Amino acid sequence: MGKEKPGYWAVLPASVRYDESLPANAKLLYAELSALAQVDGYCWASNQHLGELFGVDKKTVSRLISMLADRGYIRVDVERNDAGQVVRRKVFTGLFSVNPIGEEN
Repeated sequence: MGKEKPGYWAVLPASVRYDESLPANAKLLYAELSALAQVDGYCWASNQHLGELFGVDKKTVSRLISMLADRGYIRVDVERNDAGQVVRRKVFTGLFSVNPIGEEN
């Protein structure tokens, strides 16, 4: 049997679904982040873990997360220790910009 996958529901808002500037993998990743965020209110999974779930390199996951964050679809909070090393990353799903796809409110 393969790697265990979460059984939570995924949410993919229309603004993400129909954003033509996002590749399909970014939309799928958003849905996975939303599913994982249902447990603690944020997604804690590493890029390595997410990459293994979808069969892509962790650098690809990093690029896709950056795209989603740049468009305001997710917020990434990084906690660092005194040496500047990442201690924890929290990825929150939702719409974090006023106007993520250039539409008037």
